[in-house]
Amino acid sequence: MSKIVNLQIKGFLGIKEIEFKPGKINYIMGKNGAGKTSILEAIEKVLSNNDRRTRVINEKSDKAEILVELDNGLEVSRNITEKNSYLTVKKDGFTQKAPQTLLNNLFGSFSFNPIDFVKEKPKRQAEILLELIDIKVDETTAKNWLGNESLPLIDFSQHGLKVIEELYKEFYEKRRDVNSEYKVLQGEYTTEINKVPNSFDPEEYRKVSLKDKYGQLQKAQQHNQSIESSTQFLKNLSMKAENLIDKKERIEEKAESEIQNLLNQIENIKENRDKQLAEMENEIDALNEKKEKGQEFLNNSELIDTSRLEKEVEDFEEKKELVGTYDRAQDKKKEMEEKGQESDRLDNIVNLLKAKPKELIESANLPIEGLTVENNIVLIHSRPIKDLSTGEKLKNALEIARKAAGPLKLINIDGIEILDPENRKLFLKEIENDEFQYFVTQATDDEELKIEARQGERYIDPLTGEIIEGEAI
Repeated sequence: MSKIVNLQIKGFLGIKEIEFKPGKINYIMGKNGAGKTSILEAIEKVLSNNDRRTRVINEKSDKAEILVELDNGLEVSRNITEKNSYLTVKKDGFTQKAPQTLLNNLFGSFSFNPIDFVKEKPKRQAEILLELIDIKVDETTAKNWLGNESLPLIDFSQHGLKVIEELYKEFYEKRRDVNSEYKVLQGEYTTEINKVPNSFDPEEYRKVSLKDKYGQLQKAQQHNQSIESSTQFLKNLSMKAENLIDKKERIEEKAESEIQNLLNQIENIKENRDKQLAEMENEIDALNEKKEKGQEFLNNSELIDTSRLEKEVEDFEEKKELVGTYDRAQDKKKEMEEKGQESDRLDNIVNLLKAKPKELIESANLPIEGLTVENNIVLIHSRPIKDLSTGEKLKNALEIARKAAGPLKLINIDGIEILDPENRKLFLKEIENDEFQYFVTQATDDEELKIEARQGERYIDPLTGEIIEGEAI
């Protein structure tokens, strides 16, 4: 592997001037503000030109200079003024073209700090792991998954797992609303259909006109009313005829008495009698004729039993109402079936989106071995992150940092002091024999910045690069 063999920093952040020759593991120690992090940021700046701060020039300098030399003959220098940053890359003394492109291909990411990862809560650790997996889900991909479904308004430029999460949430909520509507329709359908007898055939009554039934009933009622009216009419005629006969007899008696008593008025009385009798005879004949016709009607007619028709009309009226109830129930059933189909369709989409993270992660270039996602829970070797020990988390964090480091295999670690002594020892043990070069900051009580470089179990003089005897830190 290539490694940094010389590092010079002038006028950069908290560093006025420093030069040292790094080893495999380089401990940068001192109090807060001594310039520990400034060295890490200087390495990041010279190699990637990333700026974590608005101003990087030391307040006592008018420019910053950073030089990195590698053991493969590559020399990288960056001069920074208030307005510009100038990069020069040489290989064995020859200036290289497209220097930043060359560096980008050689160096990986400086943004992942294993110590920061260990400090985070399990939820954020899971998010960081997923963010390191390069998964993209664009609008076209989502449409291919979901067919003709209308996509919600979400940001497809964000991480693919976040896109899937938002899609899942949208369709989960939509499915919940549809299921709620389905239950309402199901209740309405049950209410309506329970009003209809099991044996009821709506087609038997659907085309029957209730108006015709009422017409038949009304006609029968009118017929019966005519019979009753005729019967009463005949009674009245009979009574009137009897009264007239009685009256006739009284007139005759009176006439005889008057004839005997009033001979002189006989002629006049006879004339009056004959006239009145003739009129009465005519009237009696007319009444008898009406009586005969009425009797003939009665003889030829019978009362109709309207109770059957009334019951039939009442029954048809109830059944006609049931047709409407039945139709409403069927409409609700149709709506319910449509909602059920929509719910099933959304259920398929939700299940598809639920399975997608695991499917995409399994096919992605994973930052650590054994990383999976099940039911939106990030697992490492089938165990949730929250169940891992600090030591296990450190190992996983180092594995991620190693994958992100790039061909140079350079890892910056800021703030190792947050680890307890046991985990710090475990961490140092983990990094001492791998093929990576480490720059590690540690807060101490030292007033001045102190650098200790190690190569295996031995120290390196940071000024000369020579190996010296000493105990491990």
